[in-house]
Amino acid sequence: MATKTWVGSATNAYDDPSAWSPTGVPASGDTIDMSSGTLNLDTNPAGDLNIGAANQTSSATINLTQPDLAATLTIVQSADETLTVNAGHDSTIALSSAYRSGARVTVNIPQGDTLHGTFGLSFGSLTVAGDGATLVNDGPTYIDGSAAAFNADITGAGTITAGSAQSTPGSVEFLHGVAAGETVAAGGDPVRGAVSKLVIDDPADYHATTTLHASAEADLNGVAADSYTYQDNVLTLYSGGQQTGALNLAVIPGTPNPAYPETLQVSRTSTGVAVDYTASPPPAGYQALPVYTPPAPPPSAPPSNTPPASDGSQNGDAPGSSGGSEGGGATGSTSPASTSQGTTTASGNATTTHAASGDPPPVTDTTTPTPLSASEQGLITA
Repeated sequence: MATKTWVGSATNAYDDPSAWSPTGVPASGDTIDMSSGTLNLDTNPAGDLNIGAANQTSSATINLTQPDLAATLTIVQSADETLTVNAGHDSTIALSSAYRSGARVTVNIPQGDTLHGTFGLSFGSLTVAGDGATLVNDGPTYIDGSAAAFNADITGAGTITAGSAQSTPGSVEFLHGVAAGETVAAGGDPVRGAVSKLVIDDPADYHATTTLHASAEADLNGVAADSYTYQDNVLTLYSGGQQTGALNLAVIPGTPNPAYPETLQVSRTSTGVAVDYTASPPPAGYQALPVYTPPAPPPSAPPSNTPPASDGSQNGDAPGSSGGSEGGGATGSTSPASTSQGTTTASGNATTTHAASGDPPPVTDTTTPTPLSASEQGLITA
C-alpha cells in the first residue's frame, strides 16, 4: 500500500497515470492525498478509495461521474477549506471532518439519483443538496459542534445525531422527508449552556423516531398549535381542538444534576413549534403551550314526565263522555258499573273478585279456601 498524491492533468481523469505522484493510478488499498484541484472519477477503481485532505490548501472538487460506482469512497476532510463532492447515479461515500471549524463540505446529488452515505463532523459544516434525490443513511451519522443541512429525502435504517463539541452545539436541518426507519437524536451540554438543535422543515413527511437528550431542541416549522399532549412517547399538537401534527418522541435524562433539572417544554414560535428538553427556560419570544384538554360532551336532554294528551275517546267512549260504559254506552250516560265497588262470587273452591269499570285489573285469589258447609253452599237436605 502506498500514498498517491493528486496533481491533476488536462482531463483530471482518475485513470490518467500522469495525474498522480508518483506516477500511476492508485491500486487497491492505496491512500489518496488531495490538496486542491478537481478529480473526475469516471471509472470503477481497483478497490475502495481512501481520500485524505490533511494537506488541503484550497478548495477541492471530486466528481463521481461513473454511472454506478462500485467502490466506497472514504473522505477525511482535515483542513479549513471547502470540499465539494458531486455524486453519481448510485454512489457510496463515508465522509468525515475532525476538529476543523473552517471545514466546509458540500455533497450534491443529481435529481432522481441515490447516494448511500454516512457523515461524521466535529466542527465545520455540511450541506447535502439533492432536491428530488435520495440519501440512504444506514450507518451512524454524527454532527458534533457542526451545522448540517440535508436537502434530500432520507431513507435507510441508520442514526443521525446532533451533539455538542466542547461548548459548541450541533445543528441538523431536514428540508425534506425522513423515513420511519431512521432514528434522529440531539443532545447538548447543559453545564456550558450548549443546546443542540433539530430543525424539521417538512413535519408532515418526517417519520423518524426522535430522541432528545439533555439540552436539546426540536423545531417543527410550519405547524400551527395552541396546545399539546405527550403520552407513550408520542407528542401530539392541536390547534382549535383539531390535531395538526404528531412526533414519535423519547426524552432521555442526562446524569442527574440538581443544578440542571431538565424539563420538557413545548412552545409556539414565529416559525412553528419548538420542543425543548433543557434546564433553562425557553428563549425570548417562545410562548409556552398548555396541555390539550378535550372539550366536555354536551349535556343530555332531561327525560319528559308529561303524560300523553287524551281526547276522552278511550274504552269506546264517544268524545265528550264523562266516564263511558263498558259496553260502549251513549254519550253523557253513566253506567252503574263505573261507580260500583266490585262483586265477589264463589265458584267451586276459588273466590274471584270482579273489578268494576275504573278499578284496578281483577285479581284471582289462588289460595285454597275453607270448604263451605252444606247450608253455605245452598244445598237442600232432606
